[in-house]
Amino acid sequence: MFYLCKFVVAGIVLSAVSEASSPVTQPEAKTDSLAGVADVRIVNDRTIDCSSVERIIGGVVSPTMSDRAKTEALWNFLRLRTFHKSPGHPTPEMANPVTILNLHGQMQCGPCGGMLAALAREAGLPADIARGQGHVITEVFYDNAWRMYDSDMHNYYVKADGSVASVHEIANDPALRFGPPHKSYPWFNGHDWLSGVASLYTPDESMPFDKPRPTDAAYVDSKRKNPTWKYHYRLDLRPGMTVVWSWFPDPDIGYARVNYLPEDMAERAQRDQPWPDAMRGGLPTSPLPALPGFGANGRLMCDFADGWRALHSLGSNIQNLTVTDGLLHQIDPSKPGSFEVELALPYYFADGWIDNPLPASGLVIDCKTEGKPWQRIWPDGGEGKRLRLYDVLNCRFRATLRFTFEPGSELRVKPLRIVGVFHHNYTVLPALLPGATSVSVLCKNEAALAGHPLDVDYVYDQANDQRKVVRRTARFRVLPGATRHTIDTGSKHWPLMREIRMTCLLSADTPPQAAPPPSVVADYTDWGSYPYSKATPGVNYYQDFERGDRDGWQGKLVTHPTYRGSDFALDNSLATADGDRQLKVYRNMGVLNHDTHVRFAAYVSGVRAVELRTQDRTDTDLPGLPHDGSTEDKPDAWYEILFSQLKQNEWNVLECGVDELRSPAYPGRPLPPKGRLAGFYIRAMPADGVAEKDVVFVIDDFLCWDEGIMKKDPLASAPPVTSHP
Repeated sequence: MFYLCKFVVAGIVLSAVSEASSPVTQPEAKTDSLAGVADVRIVNDRTIDCSSVERIIGGVVSPTMSDRAKTEALWNFLRLRTFHKSPGHPTPEMANPVTILNLHGQMQCGPCGGMLAALAREAGLPADIARGQGHVITEVFYDNAWRMYDSDMHNYYVKADGSVASVHEIANDPALRFGPPHKSYPWFNGHDWLSGVASLYTPDESMPFDKPRPTDAAYVDSKRKNPTWKYHYRLDLRPGMTVVWSWFPDPDIGYARVNYLPEDMAERAQRDQPWPDAMRGGLPTSPLPALPGFGANGRLMCDFADGWRALHSLGSNIQNLTVTDGLLHQIDPSKPGSFEVELALPYYFADGWIDNPLPASGLVIDCKTEGKPWQRIWPDGGEGKRLRLYDVLNCRFRATLRFTFEPGSELRVKPLRIVGVFHHNYTVLPALLPGATSVSVLCKNEAALAGHPLDVDYVYDQANDQRKVVRRTARFRVLPGATRHTIDTGSKHWPLMREIRMTCLLSADTPPQAAPPPSVVADYTDWGSYPYSKATPGVNYYQDFERGDRDGWQGKLVTHPTYRGSDFALDNSLATADGDRQLKVYRNMGVLNHDTHVRFAAYVSGVRAVELRTQDRTDTDLPGLPHDGSTEDKPDAWYEILFSQLKQNEWNVLECGVDELRSPAYPGRPLPPKGRLAGFYIRAMPADGVAEKDVVFVIDDFLCWDEGIMKKDPLASAPPVTSHP
């Protein structure tokens, strides 16, 4: 959650320029003599610092690892921190791991392949991208051969001798190509995951796969070196500035993304209108999509409050202005007065605003962005309760605001508030884990902390022994020689991260403020997701809901009842458009194989049966079947199974194979052999005479895996299962 403070964005500078091919210009580096703290990083001893390629390598691999172990550690590192989705707007250096991991976390196969190749090279391994049928993967050279790793589709292929195959070997060995790869969490949007992935390597006239990659020393050596990256992560904090990294979208702006925007989003922003339901998940009790977090999930804030105290640390080019009795005004009213505020980030802005009321006359606000002239934004715009900066900030690293007091205006202006919001990839943040975590705040000019210390807040939620969700804040001050602090969350309950907040203080004399006391969250709904369910090879996904990792599930986290006394389970909380209950939970995405198995625990009361459904989302005709290419809105697209032998008021553990599901539209018909199966819907059917409002329906410990491929059951301590009747 965001704590709404009054601050102004200024002075965060990225030491980079974009590639010539990109229309996005990144801010150039400033000198380290700025009044503030330079090149700030917050890290901990239990996560990977992703602010540079060198630091990633240092955190993921070690010199004692084999080359194969290094490659697979890097492959797994990328799987756990990225999502398959186009960034949707220009991005400099799409193969630079620091760019994608910090700015987006989302990409398609090209950047995935390039990033893994770049990391492998940095670890000392020759590597390059390779091409499949409409797909890009990575090949890494070790043990005298090229080996294929796919960090987008999350797979690689192991040969009979236990070694990893090359693209050429996969394409020319049908048994290998159509066999089960070493994989996890498939997203592939095609007919049956295994056959769909096999098609990426199936030779044809356009791509025969007839020439293996060379293995001579000269060629291999040519694949060892990375380009000189131009993008470098750098965060400079000026006194009075606060930056907030959140695990959740900013509640004040709805869901303003940096990509895939509705055509009228800019107009809505200017008028400060509510966002369409589609941008909020479309359901009253699901205000934000429970999918990987794309959008405005960070803030830069600063405030000219306290009598414009921060004017000279945050403002620049101050002309003919002074402060009297806490109000800013011209020294000589007959002449113009002005000051500028620079907004610059190592992230993309998504939105921003200046709060109204602003003076209706006498004050002019202009904005200048990369490669564009000054643009008037006030008083020409600004309807509603705030002057929205969406048009000038969205998808940009940098902008400068100029405030001009017109001659003769005799304005006396109260401190202004400006807010800028940005998008970041929360999966690379230095999150807290159970137990003691050592958090360090590093900077280039530690001596500056003597005059301008940093105050840091870690905000997280945690279940307690009384089955309540408690919001906690760990607060510490960073000073010279005291840059490391330990936060102990205890080992019993998992901390669910909310945000990290860092403030650069105006003075070392600023008295410390006590952290907010722990408070119970009365109506807890976790809107986040986390990619831990991709960690186990051979498991498509699993959810124990302990870490708030709904990962595509729609529902509400509850602390009672839970399976085996865990912290959280998933309750039905979906609503229809008119506010009635939908007695179902569903997990979107994730394409299934015909040999996929499913197991989950369900707590029921007043339920006669539980129905498990999936969809055939095939977009083409399926020969020999009585339907014409199923889509989501056609009844014959559904396949289901009923669990009717249920014990009421207790947990039932249910399991089935996907190949056991049948079509309700065509009784007895099995799944189509080339159907594209995706998503799970689990629906509770009320018992006779039981009203929907009285039904209890909770799920926990959901596991989806492929027979013969899963290496380890992540929920192995589950009791014996109750099979379907």
